Amino acid sequence: MEIRVIGRKEECETAKQYYDSLRSHPQTRSVSISTFYPCRGSAELFRVYIKIEYYDEPGAGGEVKRTDATALDKRTINNAHVSVIRKRSSQT
Repeated sequence: MEIRVIGRKEECETAKQYYDSLRSHPQTRSVSISTFYPCRGSAELFRVYIKIEYYDEPGAGGEVKRTDATALDKRTINNAHVSVIRKRSSQT
């Protein structure tokens, strides 16, 4: 699965940290995370590219898991976004 995350630098950093933490998960085959790239025409928005592959069974080689990966990523991105918003709110 390939994921492009677009947002402010701290939002992209939150997503990057989350996907990096999945490296040790038993259902994760591999994780590759790019550096930050600025979005064209914006000084505030950045993007980061993530490639992640899942196994069907925890810790087992074989087919890449295709079923719940999309739901996991939507939930993850939403949680990362909510986390950044809460962090900003508590700093003001």
